[in-house]
Amino acid sequence: MKLYLLSEEMIAQITSLLGQARPEQLALGAPARELLHATLSGPSFVPKVYVGLEGGLIQGATGNCEMRLVGGDYDVDGSAPSERRYLSAFGSTAVTVEHQVAVDPRVCNALFDDALGDENIEADQPTRGMAQ
Repeated sequence: MKLYLLSEEMIAQITSLLGQARPEQLALGAPARELLHATLSGPSFVPKVYVGLEGGLIQGATGNCEMRLVGGDYDVDGSAPSERRYLSAFGSTAVTVEHQVAVDPRVCNALFDDALGDENIEADQPTRGMAQ
């Protein structure tokens, strides 16, 4: 399947909608959905998420596709026992919180470019918050 007449912006919007839609809204079986997503995303598509922290706490996240983000805090001192979860994969206890990831490929790519770029200059502008 090839889609020649779509701009990158259109493909990003369709991919985002596809990731956010419930299966019954698409009227496509799982194999067809996966094929369409792979076609739109391309074989070299890499899921990315930028996570903003302040004071060691996750403030928000922006990704290039839909995903689930769970933060684990291993400093459980002062937390209620009901907040703690045993993570068998690590053999330790953590306080875990699921965070909403804003799906915006353009913003995510810009954040990656800025964060991993060569420039290290702080702008004289007020800070704008991330998706929460």
